[in-house]
Amino acid sequence: MTTGTQDDKLGMPAWIPSADFIRTTNIGWLMRRAGVDSYEALHTWSARHRESYWSLAIERLDIRFRKPFSRVMDPSRGVEEPRWLPDGQLNIFESCFAAPAEAPSIIHQAQGGPLETLAIAISPGGGPSRLVIYVVLRRAWKSSRTSLLKAMQETLKRNLNPLFKIHDLVLVDSLPRTPSNKVMRRVLRDGYPPRL
Repeated sequence: MTTGTQDDKLGMPAWIPSADFIRTTNIGWLMRRAGVDSYEALHTWSARHRESYWSLAIERLDIRFRKPFSRVMDPSRGVEEPRWLPDGQLNIFESCFAAPAEAPSIIHQAQGGPLETLAIAISPGGGPSRLVIYVVLRRAWKSSRTSLLKAMQETLKRNLNPLFKIHDLVLVDSLPRTPSNKVMRRVLRDGYPPRL
């Protein structure tokens, strides 16, 4: 990374990823699967082979369908109005929150905010996944757990998906972390429901 150099004044990027780094990205994976060697070639290939491209994207992102789609794209109404994933049914929650326990977590805390949250999927007895939110209160909270749950449910409904439902909200003193500060989701999943 360069700062304050002649390169910056010429509009040179501050960082260029290495070839090894590029190979680990979703784009790098798609390029290998499509048999192309540049982003530009991938873009051209994806425009010419839309169904193949989206099939690979669905595979790579591990989007899980409860009922399989009959095909990726149905162009019977014309290329301007294709039907995507006809006959397929999915519960987007299962794809969004069901990452492996060792995968990185998304933790939200507004800067200076009173709480830190972590969303995980719990599948009691191997059944359907349920959304559980763990909350660490950073300072005194004036509302009840019930009002916090209601506010979070409304935010989820308004900003993500009206069908997402929070199964449980668990207040904890802290999130379990590794020495390198990564959240140990497996501990939370294995310990659910928490013993009071």
